[in-house]
Amino acid sequence: MASWATPDDVLGSWIGEGAPDDENQVQTWIGKAEREIRFRVPGIQARVDAEALLDPPVTDLLDTAVDVVVAMVTRVFRNPEGIRQRNTT
Repeated sequence: MASWATPDDVLGSWIGEGAPDDENQVQTWIGKAEREIRFRVPGIQARVDAEALLDPPVTDLLDTAVDVVVAMVTRVFRNPEGIRQRNTT
């Protein structure tokens, strides 16, 4: 199954310092994010595949899926400990 996003998508959208430098690790997290989306949105792969056959595409489903994957992966690298709240007192 082809991946929707690439490490270049993640690194190209990175803002600020601290971009990951291990493309294999980025690809691993891309795979995890895409599997989660496919699990949570049954039929999305069939919809993406059907959309790819249309010229021009009717929706931007693939671009939106890539955006979501990039956001998920970026979140992991910016917050690897998964901290949800920080108290500053």
